[in-house]
Amino acid sequence: TRFISWAYTSKVQQYPHNVARANALLDETGVRRGSNGVRFRTSLIYDAGFARQAELIKAQLGEVGIVVDLRLMDMNSWVRRLYIDKDFDMGYTNFTHPADPDVGWKRIYVCSNYVKAPFTNGSGYCNAEVDKLFDDAVAELDQKKRGDIYKKLQRKLASDVPVIPIGDGIGPWIYRNSEFRGFGNSGSKEQFAFGEKVWWTKGSSSRR
Repeated sequence: TRFISWAYTSKVQQYPHNVARANALLDETGVRRGSNGVRFRTSLIYDAGFARQAELIKAQLGEVGIVVDLRLMDMNSWVRRLYIDKDFDMGYTNFTHPADPDVGWKRIYVCSNYVKAPFTNGSGYCNAEVDKLFDDAVAELDQKKRGDIYKKLQRKLASDVPVIPIGDGIGPWIYRNSEFRGFGNSGSKEQFAFGEKVWWTKGSSSRR
């Protein structure tokens, strides 16, 4: 959120960790524990990069009587199952977001991007109101007005919950700091900015 703070709001529906509340909700819906304490079984597909997250999900759902079968896959198989075949109960994935929500965020949610291709709308979520808000945002030139639209989108998506955001990570970047300056630490901003603010200290500003 650091480099798209103009489009971000934390004032959305929150889902704090609450085991007692989760158990109560499951009971209310009629999904009760059996004699063995299990409500039902499900499965989670993931690749090796998400092993720790998968174990955490398994442990936390186990607290409310849901047994999760972890299905570790190589990346190609995981991508195929999740995005091409769409054959899964739960799937753990990640997205890299460039510095504009229309480029990185939109592809996860719009109806037209529910296609057989990696890192698209894997959940199958489709909502005409959400699609229109994305269209309105990209057509708006005023950044504040655009930001207001994206904040409205966040509130809608936090209510519908087509996906469950778990974390926002920053990948490591390695460079020779004795020669280069200007690298930041904003994750995907640097990945997609192509070094626009980086300079070589041993270079010359003169042109030949």
